Amino acid sequence: MEWAPFLLAMVVVAVLQIAVWRRIQRGDIGVTEVAPQPPDRDANQRADDDPTPTAATCPACGTENDSGYDFCRRCVRSLQP
Repeated sequence: MEWAPFLLAMVVVAVLQIAVWRRIQRGDIGVTEVAPQPPDRDANQRADDDPTPTAATCPACGTENDSGYDFCRRCVRSLQP
């Protein structure tokens, strides 16, 4: 009787694995068929009208780095002129 909980756990795991496998095989894993449409942009609004810079150029090597960093990712020099 000391093996009963172990065997019961093995059966439960096997049943759960079969249930998951069957759901994956059916293809209904929660993915919608149609992707949501992006919002319409105003005619006067453009993607490059962002007032904050998205990249900082290194004065030493010219590599574009993400804004907010203090050092270049290529040459590790300071991005401040």
